[in-house]
Amino acid sequence: MGTVSKNFSRSEFACKCGCGFDAVDPRLIAGLQALRDLADRPITINSACRCETHNKHVGGASRSYHKQGKAADIVIAGMKPAQMAALAEKIPQFQKGAVIVYNKNGFIHVDVRGKKYREIRN
Repeated sequence: MGTVSKNFSRSEFACKCGCGFDAVDPRLIAGLQALRDLADRPITINSACRCETHNKHVGGASRSYHKQGKAADIVIAGMKPAQMAALAEKIPQFQKGAVIVYNKNGFIHVDVRGKKYREIRN
């Protein structure tokens, strides 16, 4: 089904501006696949890899992990952000990275930065 893992294709990680940037970190792919397996539900990747121009366009942080292919903003079908975050906390790649909850926007950010970081944004 997928080209980079059982359930994900490389195109899902590509920069949304169409520039072709899709150099995603293998740890992010592995973490998302583990999360997909645990949730047993589809995951939609709203944003993963971002080029500098697209990152600025969407108001991303200047040092965003999206620009390094180490981050994804996701939605798990039928789940609220707090539920998604609770599942992400069980995934080793995200235990050592970030889990940021965006309650108002209905998604979570996960990344493999190598340092634990947690935040809830309303």
